[in-house]
Amino acid sequence: MKRSQIDPKFPLAVNGVYETTAYADLSSVDNLETCSGGYSSIPSFDPVETTDAKSTNFCSKKRTSRRPWTIKDADMECISRSMEHVWKKTILPILESFVDMEPLRDPRIAYWIEELTQTHENLMLLQGSPQKQISESCSSLNRVCENSEWVPLRESWIFTLWKSESIKALLEAQNFRCSGCGIRVEKEYLKRVNIFYICFFFMQISRYCDYYGKVFCQCCHQGSKSTIPARILHTWNFNEFPVCDLASHFLTEVHDVPAIHINHVAPHIIEKVRVLKNVIMLREKLSYMWDFIKNCPDAEHTVTKYGNLRTLFTSLEHHILHSLDLFSLSDLIRVHNKDMGSLLEPIVYYARCHIETCKHCRQFAATCAYCEDAQEVLFPFQLEKVYKCSKCASLSHLKCQAKFRRKVSNQTGCKKCLRVHKDK
Repeated sequence: MKRSQIDPKFPLAVNGVYETTAYADLSSVDNLETCSGGYSSIPSFDPVETTDAKSTNFCSKKRTSRRPWTIKDADMECISRSMEHVWKKTILPILESFVDMEPLRDPRIAYWIEELTQTHENLMLLQGSPQKQISESCSSLNRVCENSEWVPLRESWIFTLWKSESIKALLEAQNFRCSGCGIRVEKEYLKRVNIFYICFFFMQISRYCDYYGKVFCQCCHQGSKSTIPARILHTWNFNEFPVCDLASHFLTEVHDVPAIHINHVAPHIIEKVRVLKNVIMLREKLSYMWDFIKNCPDAEHTVTKYGNLRTLFTSLEHHILHSLDLFSLSDLIRVHNKDMGSLLEPIVYYARCHIETCKHCRQFAATCAYCEDAQEVLFPFQLEKVYKCSKCASLSHLKCQAKFRRKVSNQTGCKKCLRVHKDK
């Protein structure tokens, strides 16, 4: 006989004890009392004298056959209710107590916490969705964690221009798994893809991300589109292409972050795109002009058509004046639309007019290191006619520097650098 009692402290556990033979091992009673923590609700072990040895729940049986594991409708509903119970009783109170302990100062963290508290709505099964379809999809598609066949992607800058390949080749390279979540496509789908349903498979089962160059499932790729940094830097293409949700989130977050050094990533694009080359030249002029404007007391009181001259410089972003080849995605879009050029040209014009006529600014002008013509002063922002030595920072005419280079072809630098080198 089996005696069962419900422990009020553990309502989901049933304390069942079987009556066994007289020669049963009484040491198991001590183990049972020790594991139970000494609760009085657990019935004592009463041995009964009998000659029939009955099987107990402590004995293990070997299964003769194994049935495939299937998910029934009742099981799915039970899982859904248990997930909701665990979330409301355990996880949600922990998050709320964490927020109540100390107010969150960073609005981004507060937004993440609020978004996390609403995550259980996405984890629960939809009431309107048929449970039969969910069980069938679970049998055909298997989600896996990080293993040797699949490694989750990370949010990072990618400047590689991917080659166009077929969906079949990409799936084979990905071990027939989604690059975002690791969901696996079974052979039944692949047979249909290879024969008849390539277009249907591409639209309904998998989607291509132009940023990562990989295939994603519909859950990880909901059809978002964005400009691709690699296409901008290599082909100057600003069209929007399909990207996965991970790439869409990352590109949105870093849209205004200056992180693209064009001279390191794609130096060839500067010579090919005239508008980009013009903007880089304007930024170089502004960087030289700022050295004069920030030290000139008259520049603070100089008013132009667009406002105070020094304010025009301080209103610009820091990387525009101090990093010539550093751009963000929004900067490149403004360059393509010619908005940045129209913004910088008036500032360059008014700053040049002020510096060339200001008595205080002209004190820092230089003469040519070759011809030493005192009638003409040179400024470093006069890129059309002035050469600035990269070693000693001396200024000279471009034509004078060209004559010197023809005479001394095996030396680097300028005439002043050569004279210093000979003195050593």
